Formats: sequence, structure tokens, C-alpha cells
Amino acid sequence: GYQEPVPYVTSDVYSFRDSFGGILERYWLSSKAAAIKINDSVPFHLGFNATERTLFFQARYKDSPYKPPPGQQPFPELSYRVCVGSDVTSIHKYMVRRYFNKPSKIPAENAFRYPIWSTWALYKKDINEDKVLHFARNIKKHRFNCSHIEIDDMYTQAYGDFDFDPVKFPNVTEMFAKLREDGFKVTLWIHPFIHRDSSNFGVGIERQLFIKEPSGRLPAMVEWWNGIGAILDFTNPAARDWFQSHLRQLRHKYGISSFKFDAGETSYLPKQFSTFRPLSDPSICIWSRRYTEMAIPFYELAEVRVGYQSQNISCFFRIIDRDSVWGYELGLKSLIPTVLTISMLGYPFVLPDMIGGNFLPNKTDGA
Repeated sequence: GYQEPVPYVTSDVYSFRDSFGGILERYWLSSKAAAIKINDSVPFHLGFNATERTLFFQARYKDSPYKPPPGQQPFPELSYRVCVGSDVTSIHKYMVRRYFNKPSKIPAENAFRYPIWSTWALYKKDINEDKVLHFARNIKKHRFNCSHIEIDDMYTQAYGDFDFDPVKFPNVTEMFAKLREDGFKVTLWIHPFIHRDSSNFGVGIERQLFIKEPSGRLPAMVEWWNGIGAILDFTNPAARDWFQSHLRQLRHKYGISSFKFDAGETSYLPKQFSTFRPLSDPSICIWSRRYTEMAIPFYELAEVRVGYQSQNISCFFRIIDRDSVWGYELGLKSLIPTVLTISMLGYPFVLPDMIGGNFLPNKTDGA
């Protein structure tokens, strides 16, 4: 295929199939032992011509999400480094030492050893207390190994709430006591969006926790796969503290072990926006990194799906959802190339999404 240069930013490649994906570094490695590293200061766009096997590098502010640093004129500079070694292994090792951080800890051993059982695989959004307990009973009945149970989408009343829907989960404290008694650890699905019908929407406006429109007065509403909402501004220490406090409260109240941090790609930011702290270099992917940092206190069983200069965050990095198809476009054949790529970018702890794919209608050809 052929692609004109477009902003090289973290993107949800499941929803936007022509984008680059959620785990990115400005780094390329050739089998001829040459490596290229684009400088952070570049408003970087990438294009390609697959037929001619060429990449196009471009620096541009015009018609892009990048902004020049405060006080500087919008004169982009395409600056990069080319390093050549004696062989591909040695040059890659050098580049990793020179440019990538390293994780300082290792996630929980059971997460490597045993399956994670997600309610999404069986129930999608149609979950409640009885189904979670039934799910756990079946795991125990069949003597399946288990790292933990992950309660996924739609356990809250509204997107942006940090507690369980009392209609779906009328005895949630007892539910968690039963799960603990049966030896199950539990993680929860979480995301950075707050909808209008959540009580936290008003809190976010009052405390100025959201990414705002360019004027800086109103929250910038964004569309994501579950609707339209405001999005937390993780450049704001107050927003980070507020988000973390709710996660800690869930841990304290119910004994939640960790969280599945969904989304976080910059493709979900509005085209024009303002943040509490200006993103200091043109790479707006720094916002993705600030989001992944929310997983640090819960690293042992946490999973995130975005990465940008996030190699030191010692949790699992999840590859984006797969369809239940055989081919290379988010199908079975894409798994090994994806895991190898993420690993070479410095992320050693790689987690799949649902085994077998999402098995969604119209996306199961040949399954």
C-alpha cells in the first residue's frame, strides 16, 4: 500500500485500521545493521510506499495535532540520528541501551503462569453479580488454573463512575467476599472517559480535571467506542491524584487487586485542545505516557494498551483486540509479528487480548 505522511501518534488501530497502533517509538531498525531514531522535538509524520519499500519522514506543524513549544515560531525541523553497527544484534542492543528505559520490577508470576479469565469473553457488556459468581463457580468446578478474574465493561451505572451499579450488583461486598473465600483475585476494567450522566462529570468541570477546548474554558468532548464524554487531563497533577484516589478506594473497599487500563491513545484527543501543562515537546504521545503511569502502583497484575517511552513501567502491555480471523489484519497471523515488534521496542511483558479474538459479528470470516 501507499500512505502519505500522517502524524505518528498512538492510535487505536482496532477502531482506526489505517493508524499506527498504541505502542510506538520513533525508532527503526534495518536488517543491514542500520538504525534510525527521530528526535523527540520533531513534529513527526510518517508515510510509506510498500511497493518501493520506502518510508517517508516529515516534520510539519500545519494541519497536524502538533504545536511548537511555547514562545517558539512554528518552523519545524526534521532532526534524527542514523547509527550503523557491525551486525543487527549489536546495533539494536546499543540503541536500546542508549534510548530506552528498562522495567525495574517484574509482574506477578501467576499472570505469566495461569490464564486471566475476563467477563468480556463470555458476557461482553451483559454482566451482573450472578453472572460473575457463576463464572467463578465454573472455573472452580472444572479445576481450571486462574491468575485472576477481570470484570470488564459495564459494571458501573455510567462511564466515569468508580463504583458498581447497585441494580446489577446489589450485594457487591458479599460478592467480593465470596470470590476471596474461593481464592480468586479480581481486577477491574478502567478508562479515562467521563460521560455527562456520571456524577463525576460535574466534579471534573468544577475541579478542572478534563482536557479542554483551545479556549481553556470548556471541556473538550470526545467520541470513543462507547459514546461521547470528557477525557481526563493526565498532565494535571490534580487529575492524576483524583483518578488514583478512586483506584485506591476500589482496592480498599473491595480488595481489588489491580486494573485493566483501557484506551489512552492520543487518537482519542480532540483535534484542537489545551492541557493543564503544555505538552513540552511536539510529541503529544506524552499524554499516553502519563496515562500508563497510573498503572505503576498496581503493576503486578495491571495491563495497559498504550506505550510511548514507557518501558520502565513494569506491567503488562496488552496488544490491541484481535478479530476472530486467520489473516494479518488483526487476525491470527498478526500475533507473532506484533509481539516481536513490541518486544524490540523495549517492552518485555506482552499480554494478548481475548484468546481466539473478540468473535464479533461480521468479523469472524473463516473462524
